[in-house]
Amino acid sequence: MMWRCWRGKTGRLRYERYWFSTGTPSFLIDLLDRSELDVESLESGIRAAAEDFDVPIEQIKDPLPFMYQSGYLTIKDYDPEYMEYTLAYPNEEVRLGFIGSLLPNYTGSSGISSNSLVVGLVKALRRNDIQDCMERLTAYFASIPYTLNNKEEKHYHTIFYLLFSMMGQYVESEVRSAVGRADAVIRTESHIYVFEFKLDGSADEALEQIDRKGYLVPYEADGRKLVKIGVNFDSSTRTVGSWRAEKYNP
Repeated sequence: MMWRCWRGKTGRLRYERYWFSTGTPSFLIDLLDRSELDVESLESGIRAAAEDFDVPIEQIKDPLPFMYQSGYLTIKDYDPEYMEYTLAYPNEEVRLGFIGSLLPNYTGSSGISSNSLVVGLVKALRRNDIQDCMERLTAYFASIPYTLNNKEEKHYHTIFYLLFSMMGQYVESEVRSAVGRADAVIRTESHIYVFEFKLDGSADEALEQIDRKGYLVPYEADGRKLVKIGVNFDSSTRTVGSWRAEKYNP
């Protein structure tokens, strides 16, 4: 990872990730758009045979080989029995830089506006202001240009995943329980929030799924207050249609 140092208007030295400030290659963005690769799956690592990612650059037709050969992914493990490798981000800096560079492709927003939103979300959740958090998210989604939006549930999940992942240590995405995976789990000093997202459904359906699949059960002994939040996206308005938050009482 390369860093660039420069002096801002206040005279203070500032640092930023140079690798990502130069922009994620449009070639990779195009590959991701055309492929079935789920960006969220990179969190836990992707299992692949050598021929799936170790190919000549001129033969690359999907994002996995490009991400490996350009350093976005590295080999984390190898299973000799099945001759499979596990590819994952080499470190947290690359992970956050890559996620941040993808967000404008999905939302049309600048890095500055996305970063400002993330800071606002973190502050709202740290003071346990769910109303402010959801109002910020609703306004952000409403600002996404129509040409960049679509009606697939995966599209909305990916935007939420990218935004929440930029919160760093505060969030976990696609957290597994015994019978399923919560869309997002956010921890603060005093609370644990579990989010479930629906498309053209209802916030009540999302809350019911959290209960039915026991997404909050693993945190019952944690000691922090537990809150479940159901969010429904309305594809006709292309933003949050409804949401509900409830305290979880085991």
